[in-house]
Amino acid sequence: MFQLARNFLFLATLAALTACATGASNQQPISGGDHAADSGGKLKATSVAVAIRNAQLNTRAGHYNSGYLRFYSGTPPATVDTALSGNTLLASCTFSATAFATASGGSATANAITADSDADASGTVSFARAFESDGTTAIEQFTVGTSGTDITVPTTTVTQHIQFSVTSLTLTQP
Repeated sequence: MFQLARNFLFLATLAALTACATGASNQQPISGGDHAADSGGKLKATSVAVAIRNAQLNTRAGHYNSGYLRFYSGTPPATVDTALSGNTLLASCTFSATAFATASGGSATANAITADSDADASGTVSFARAFESDGTTAIEQFTVGTSGTDITVPTTTVTQHIQFSVTSLTLTQP
């Protein structure tokens, strides 16, 4: 009898996994809580444990150590992997040896970012890219503004040969 029950449980589990993998699940759409349903009504996670998010952030933040934060004018490329096209480098700031404080609550705040004491060109900043310490490996692309953006700066107007600085940068891990 025990063997029969165990076999039934195994087959029921296998059927449920197969249904999920093939999209044949009969789950009803749900809402609220830590989960939601996709357009097909299948359950999907919408949150990750904070400890996992912090660990991911700390790993991600390590790529910024002694790296560069470069500010550009022009239309931002679609992704960080898309080549720059017609963009002008306005200023380049430098991350500290330990670029970010240890992540907490799913976010990590940048330690002091060294200002560019001699901006490369004049113009209006439209986006920024972070690069590893080799100066060529792009890590991430950011929006830039005086508020409500990925990177906060005192002004988006850069004047050649004048100092340009960063007010704040916080990484988050959803």
